[in-house]
Amino acid sequence: YQRRVHGELRMEPTEENKNVDPNAEGGEPNQDIPPRGEPEDQQNITNEEEAKKTFITDKEGEKKVEGGEYKPPFLIHDLLIPGGKPAKLVRIPDPTLPDLRIPEILFRLKFREPTPAILLIGGWGARAGKVLAGLCRAAFHTDALIIDSATVTGIEKFCIRKNVKLIGVAPEAEILYPKVNPTEHFDNELTNGHTHFVLLGDKKNEFHWGDEADIKAEIADKIATGKYPNKPKCKVVGVILGDNEKCIRELEICNERSWPVIVIEGSEMCNLSLIHI
Repeated sequence: YQRRVHGELRMEPTEENKNVDPNAEGGEPNQDIPPRGEPEDQQNITNEEEAKKTFITDKEGEKKVEGGEYKPPFLIHDLLIPGGKPAKLVRIPDPTLPDLRIPEILFRLKFREPTPAILLIGGWGARAGKVLAGLCRAAFHTDALIIDSATVTGIEKFCIRKNVKLIGVAPEAEILYPKVNPTEHFDNELTNGHTHFVLLGDKKNEFHWGDEADIKAEIADKIATGKYPNKPKCKVVGVILGDNEKCIRELEICNERSWPVIVIEGSEMCNLSLIHI
């Protein structure tokens, strides 16, 4: 067909004749000419196949698809706790997968600037509010966020008041989702006041308390680093304030990474730590 462009009459091929070789007799389609806008070596590659090749690979770099379906290394949901504020829920079925990239998760959650992080170590169950209120004030004045074990510690209400981000990291097999109009509350329920939850494992891969320590520390480190390498890295500080013996691995990680640890006197484990120090 013909069309006029800036006063000039130009000839354009119709949809039926886009792949016709003008030099071929009879106007037969030339199979050697690839369709417009599609490279020849990508004609038979669909988006789904490309995603499988890019994100799910085994150690040899080959495609790894279970049941012929692509399974992403993490999923992000919106979680609404009854009577509370909505939170982002990240589910990681298998944190040992080589395709899992913590920076990618944080980028999706809009953690891009270097931010100080406070690790609550051993905190499980409600406790005295004065110490927690002071800890939350310190986070507020330094623009830091707090990372705990996703269950009740008592710091949630102070984070709501000060608008401090609170990230809970826990094995999914060890927690309970809150119910509407519950008759009783449990210490291992996900609590209101958290802005983000990161849960590890699924029905096939069960993890238990203590197994989340490495992911918890990796999240804190990447948040403190930020997305942009040209900006200075922020600090990560650990705070011991409970008697949860499953937190020993977190203390080891703080020692390995040379992160300072604040020991708050009061609990049995904290008192023993002070004596040992």
